[in-house]
Amino acid sequence: MNVNLAMDQDQCSEIFERIRRAASEDDVEVTVTGGRSALTRFANNAITQNVSEESCEVSVRVQMGGCTARATTNQLDEESLRRTVKQAEALARVQEEDAELLPMMTAAEQFGAPELNRFCEQTAAMSAGEAGSGDGCHRQA
Repeated sequence: MNVNLAMDQDQCSEIFERIRRAASEDDVEVTVTGGRSALTRFANNAITQNVSEESCEVSVRVQMGGCTARATTNQLDEESLRRTVKQAEALARVQEEDAELLPMMTAAEQFGAPELNRFCEQTAAMSAGEAGSGDGCHRQA
């Protein structure tokens, strides 16, 4: 699967289904994050370096009988996702049981959560020089 800046809900759902099939437990949480990051370095009032990258990260948390663990990958191929699930499960098996561990959210609770959009088209389209001027998105708190 190719990583792109705007992964849609169908792509995230497909990743979740692949992870769910690899999991031996029903209590699985998947967090998919991604985007573009950029770094501009300045010296003597001039840009000396400008780098940017697009990336995606998948974090898998499993819960097994009062124990929980998380494993994370930035590889979206089938084998890497399967290995990440197995790592989370193996880590959960060696954890001490936590009597205060809360259950994972139900599907109904998850769909009731507000959707966050922190993407700013104006900032994403900036050149390195424009980014250095500090004229990006200005949002009200």
